[in-house]
Amino acid sequence: LIKMPVALTNDYCAGAIDISSTASTGYVSAHTREATVTAGAPDCFDFEQPYAKDVWFKTTVTTAGNYVIDIKNLISRYELPVPLADVQVQVLKNCGGSVILCRSSYKNQALPIIEKLDNDPTEYYIRIIETPNSPGWFNFDIAFRLTNTPTNDEFAGAINLVQDLTCNTVSGTFFNATISTNPAEDISISPKMDVWYKFIAVSTNPKIELKNTSANVKMAVYEGTPTGTAGISGGATITAAGLNIGQTYYI
Repeated sequence: LIKMPVALTNDYCAGAIDISSTASTGYVSAHTREATVTAGAPDCFDFEQPYAKDVWFKTTVTTAGNYVIDIKNLISRYELPVPLADVQVQVLKNCGGSVILCRSSYKNQALPIIEKLDNDPTEYYIRIIETPNSPGWFNFDIAFRLTNTPTNDEFAGAINLVQDLTCNTVSGTFFNATISTNPAEDISISPKMDVWYKFIAVSTNPKIELKNTSANVKMAVYEGTPTGTAGISGGATITAAGLNIGQTYYI
């Protein structure tokens, strides 16, 4: 016995399913069977017709903050059920309005967060898009919820490091981190997210090193309040020079 999904009602933006309540009630089950391409929809990466078959959801933000679109149980229904590789997710402000972001949901991973949404009455529309890696139609569960950022997401919450000869390590994470809005960047890349640390220099040439990470990371060291150009920048290891003993530095 093969159980078919309920009829598709959210093939177009006007029929978007409201998932505002998932912040407290959990996930909403959905599918893309019989989905079509939304004519005139904005581009999302390079996946356009005939691959950009899509379904729509909407939500109203009642609390300003950082949100995550959480997608799980992605299962392709092409011939036999197999795990789905990925889909594209687009967020728009208003139906047919400006695009907030385009992101990938790869192998059932939660998407990076949507940063600092305002608690205005505007409805945000979420477009789930098929890609060449998602043959046939597919099932998935979706939720939209407020999320917590790391305590050191902004420089005001920078975690204190102690400079000594034993090189003690401190654990950290980029999970749910956002990009800081206040410091000028001078690290040769366009950051997607960052976290902050600080230390008081006890020598003029400390070594700062990142370990046990597979992320593509860069570091920048600021003297005092980090609102200007980074004085020192580099990759996963920095050997500073010319620091002022007793001065606070931000990483």
